[in-house]
Amino acid sequence: MTISQQEVIVQEQPKIKTLFLLKSIPFLLGIGSFFLAWLLFGRFDWYIPFTYRDGDFFLAADFIKRLIDGAWYFNTSRVGFPFGSNFLDYPASDAGNFAVLKILAVLTHNFALVVNLYIILGFSVIAIASYWVLQQLRLSKMLSAVGAILYAFTPFHFLRLDHLFLAWYFSVPLYTYFAFRIFLEKPLFLNKKYVQTVFLIVSLLMLSCFGVYYAFFATLSFIGSGIVGSLKWRSSQNMYSALIAVAVIAAGVGLNIVPNVNFWIKNGLNQKVPVRHPFEAELYGLKMTQMLLPHEKHRSHRLASILQQYEATPFLINENSTASLGAIGTMGLLALLIIFFISPFVNLQIDNRIQLFSFLTVFLFFFATIGGFSSIFTTFITPMIRAWNRISIFINFFSIAGFLILIEILLKKISNLKYFTGNLAVIALLLSVFGVLEQSLVKDKDASKIINKQYISDKHFVEKIEANVPGGAVYQLPYMPFPEVMPINNLASYALFRGYLHSSSLHWSYGCMSGRKGDLFFRSLANQSILNQIKAIKPLGFNGIYIDRRGYVDQGKAVETELRKILSVKPLISEDENLAFFPILNKKK
Repeated sequence: MTISQQEVIVQEQPKIKTLFLLKSIPFLLGIGSFFLAWLLFGRFDWYIPFTYRDGDFFLAADFIKRLIDGAWYFNTSRVGFPFGSNFLDYPASDAGNFAVLKILAVLTHNFALVVNLYIILGFSVIAIASYWVLQQLRLSKMLSAVGAILYAFTPFHFLRLDHLFLAWYFSVPLYTYFAFRIFLEKPLFLNKKYVQTVFLIVSLLMLSCFGVYYAFFATLSFIGSGIVGSLKWRSSQNMYSALIAVAVIAAGVGLNIVPNVNFWIKNGLNQKVPVRHPFEAELYGLKMTQMLLPHEKHRSHRLASILQQYEATPFLINENSTASLGAIGTMGLLALLIIFFISPFVNLQIDNRIQLFSFLTVFLFFFATIGGFSSIFTTFITPMIRAWNRISIFINFFSIAGFLILIEILLKKISNLKYFTGNLAVIALLLSVFGVLEQSLVKDKDASKIINKQYISDKHFVEKIEANVPGGAVYQLPYMPFPEVMPINNLASYALFRGYLHSSSLHWSYGCMSGRKGDLFFRSLANQSILNQIKAIKPLGFNGIYIDRRGYVDQGKAVETELRKILSVKPLISEDENLAFFPILNKKK
């Protein structure tokens, strides 16, 4: 080998290493986000769910348990006993989310572990998707990585963990990519090869399987991109492209609800589920104030108190309090709004990406805000989309991307080319550290202790029931309709799933779909005396009665007194004293 050949090899080795490192960025972001999330959550016990709060979390946990016990989440015989529980009255476009959960369920067979893995993996998936999209938007690799981290660790993500599927918003940046392609002078789908077109259609169909809200908001983004693209390029092709994308998303959602439609054809429509009203668009609308203010669990108590003070008067304050964009997102939002409103009056050459994001931000906000176009939509088209505040996560991506694009443009103008990379690296590091610390929540050790205590108490309690009546059936009180009901005293919706989650063989009465045969039976039975209820349930195979004391004004004292007299047994009591179980003994004649 000659000296010149050796020099070439030596020179090529650093290039190969650099290329390998650059190609590894998505993988490194995924791994890094996984461990960063784990650290921020306080290195919790993987076998105790990070969140165990009453409400929507227990519905998601029920789905996971159904996936562990059976093939899919639609039906289970262990809930709503003896009628079973069928969820086909409630349409959803979440086949993708359920497929991910099913894989985790098959691998782990533990609902708490599935919950935790799904939550933490969400950070990785969002970071990888965001990085790829920001790269497609021609942002530098360093700032793309910054944007990926910032978007994966938004306040929305931490505040939405009880809505597990909403916390998996990786589809939002991918939808944004499609919106950007629709906006371009040569828009999506048109003048493309057959294979490329099929790939794009399949991709959109798959994305539509990760939540109907995100799919619907994506269609609004596509329409907005089509409008501004057609105006900018003076071509109708952008609007045609947008309508094709909207049609594909609609088809994907339609395919998701085919099982529901088949069920309705055979069994008739259920007028009880789901119930939506046009006024809910106002109730769950988006507020600009909540996007701009710090979130309620900010590391700075002074900043957190700002939102707490704003929300002290509970006027239209609900899940929309999760809309905070974080400091960097807020700066990006304000920059996009300023550019949108002053650009018609100032002779500026505005970057195409900024033009699109500023328009989409305003377009989506005017739809989703209280008193916006959403009210017209829910009144005259359908009230099924009600929680319009959830669109904030789209605006959050536009804001972060817009902010980073503006930073890069500004840095290129003011930096000497020689020092550009170094300056960019410093800014990227500062933004990443500041952004994650500012956006993430402070670890609440007291809340974690409460979760651990409740979870362990429930687990031990159900294990005792299972040992007492192995393979038996449990009648649950108080009666609570399913799904989507207001709390009964201090008993939150879905809280009666606690028993099912921790059992391996028991059957439970709660969980019959409202308006169907099983629900009508238990609703009628609940109006009878406790003695008559016992007489009715014994022939059905029930072996005991489960009381959640939080559902009673007197903490269940009256009903438990009656049960002691009738059954002549001493109840099992949970460690936290919220639950009681009375076995029904088969007395010998």
